[in-house]
Amino acid sequence: MPNYQTMRISALHKKKLLQILIDSGSTHNFLDLEMAKKLGCKLEPISPIQITAGGGHMLEAPFICKSFNWVMQQTQFQADVIVLPLVCCDLILGIQWLKTLGPIVWDFEKLQMEFSQQGRKFVLRGAKTSSLKVVNNKSFSQVVRTGVDMCFLSLAENEAHLFMPTCNLFDAADPALPFPSLLDHLLQQFDDIFSEPSTLPPPRPGFDHKIPIKEGTDAFNLRPYRYSTVQKNIIDKLVDEMFTQGIIQHSNNLYSSPTVLVRKKDGSWRLCVDFRRLNSCTIKDRFPIPLIEDLMDELGGASIFSKLDMRSGYHQLRMAIGEEHKTAFKTHSGHFEYLVMPFGLTNAPASFQAFMNHIFKHFLR
Repeated sequence: MPNYQTMRISALHKKKLLQILIDSGSTHNFLDLEMAKKLGCKLEPISPIQITAGGGHMLEAPFICKSFNWVMQQTQFQADVIVLPLVCCDLILGIQWLKTLGPIVWDFEKLQMEFSQQGRKFVLRGAKTSSLKVVNNKSFSQVVRTGVDMCFLSLAENEAHLFMPTCNLFDAADPALPFPSLLDHLLQQFDDIFSEPSTLPPPRPGFDHKIPIKEGTDAFNLRPYRYSTVQKNIIDKLVDEMFTQGIIQHSNNLYSSPTVLVRKKDGSWRLCVDFRRLNSCTIKDRFPIPLIEDLMDELGGASIFSKLDMRSGYHQLRMAIGEEHKTAFKTHSGHFEYLVMPFGLTNAPASFQAFMNHIFKHFLR
């Protein structure tokens, strides 16, 4: 039998990603209860409604969220939604929403729908998915014995990691396997990628970070924050590490911002600079940052995904010559400035995105 696909669209609600199912077989709009709680939606109690699910079983819907809004493909929509537990998606848009659109032209071959409102034409395109089979833990061992290609999807509260490309499952007890040796060879061939940087990144004219200051702004020298003896020891250790890595140097200029200690998830500490005063004086770079929705659209129909996680990505861009003094910061033991682009600068995301677009320009579309 052919594999026919339903129309699913990625959307955003207050920068949170939603998976929407457009279902003309559903009478109402439904929002997943857990997602509604995560989004902080205002839930109004209603007389419980009995909902007949696709499998024939009954569900009870005790809440409604009025005027719920979302953005699909750069267009904002709004509708009342009934709140109940969903499994297939985050939001189901049924006849309740579809009837507000007027005449609709459907093309299920392209997973596309067109409609007009207030003289404006809208075209929504569904995401095409590959014919993957999801197995549960009960059937997993049986499927493994057949020797199929599989991939592993790990879901967390805020993110999903998909390890691709697909790999062939094999018996790990077999000593004559080529995979470990191939992996060792690959790691040895590219071992420089995993090594700790020992030098500064090369100068890249046009991409080295600059901090344009608003006209009439004077240099500022802010006092460092007070810390306990234990915290001072941590700061000294982190500053020494940055010196060893070559990303900071001593400074004697007029600029200075205070430092802040931030505890990371693993319990260790990160030394951050409070650049709020500097950022308020900086002329903003309007380089466009990609929209999550557009990035999701680009993935439509793809079957192989690559993920690159750069180690301290901002530190792989240098400060432009003559701009280092503006990043200066003070601790209890001295005055320092960055030679690489630090975290916390208002224009750092724009500079980093411009550099990434330049590197990957042949692969972005």
